[in-house]
Amino acid sequence: MNSQARDLLHTVRANATITVRLLLLLSVPLMLLIDKCSSEPDSQSKNQGEWQTMQTGGNWWMSVLALANDDRWIVGGTPDRGEILHYNGSEFEAVSFGADVELLNWIHGFQSGESIAVGNGGVVLWWDGQTWTQVRVPTEQDLWGVWGVNPYDVWAVGGNADESGVLTVLRDTGSGFETVAMPVLERPDVKALFKVWGSGADDVYMVGQNGAVLHWNGEILEELHVGVSEDLIAVWGTGPNRVAIVGGRRNGAAALWNGEEWRSPEVGNFPGLNGVWLRGDSVHVVGNSGTAGIIDFTTLAATRVRIDTPVNLHAIHGSPDGTLTAVGGNFFIGKKGPFTGDILTRPMENSE
Repeated sequence: MNSQARDLLHTVRANATITVRLLLLLSVPLMLLIDKCSSEPDSQSKNQGEWQTMQTGGNWWMSVLALANDDRWIVGGTPDRGEILHYNGSEFEAVSFGADVELLNWIHGFQSGESIAVGNGGVVLWWDGQTWTQVRVPTEQDLWGVWGVNPYDVWAVGGNADESGVLTVLRDTGSGFETVAMPVLERPDVKALFKVWGSGADDVYMVGQNGAVLHWNGEILEELHVGVSEDLIAVWGTGPNRVAIVGGRRNGAAALWNGEEWRSPEVGNFPGLNGVWLRGDSVHVVGNSGTAGIIDFTTLAATRVRIDTPVNLHAIHGSPDGTLTAVGGNFFIGKKGPFTGDILTRPMENSE
């Protein structure tokens, strides 16, 4: 093979690797086509309130923190540029944070009014109530999730979801983020954890590739088996006996913890699920191909909710005043774009 042919082959292989990594990192299905029957509402679909599009633009929106109807933070961007939006009740405003960072993947807020956002390349940004500041951390792996019981006990999880991935768990107990030693996992090839949530300092869950679930009991990290082998993308709860985990790539997967056992609702007719949020018995979920739904925590019944968007929804969050916000983007497009993302909202009914 001559040198020109070798160079061409190297370029093709490199471009293919970049495209595959982007699709894995953004928690989207490995298949670019989802069966028509998976993306259409089924016989159990219903109108549950009315979703309205608040904004459509040239960014992927990855996470939402809804503190109130007039106080919502959105993070995302493009693969090479992180973006933050704030909604003040009448309009979204782009927020300057004084740093050149890659895509931001998640945001978490504290009762103190402080917030923290994480993203690709080990990016961590801290909001002190006035300004955003970049925080140094001991990793350059992509960070996908962050949660803390307070500003002095914060967990961040991640890992590049390809051959370069290193399973990453960081913790800051007041003196800066440090790497947490990982137990040897029974599940193979787990190179990334995607989200973290806890009911308290001694009850923290982390979910990731190949059905991986880790639990911090205040002393050690232990591996759990919840009956799912698909990638698990999101975890949320309202207490130690009310925890929901969702994921799946081509089809949805979910597991609910009631304090005694993990139960699996029938969500296989949903596309892959990426986001979850709870209030009462209602487990609100969003996923690929503009999917939104509600799982009843007690009965396990799963119902589609109609929502008018073609994008892959990545996160959902509800405000204390009863407003849901969902965000997502056209993650299949790859690194070159053009990029688009939607921000949608609807009021919750009393029964939710």
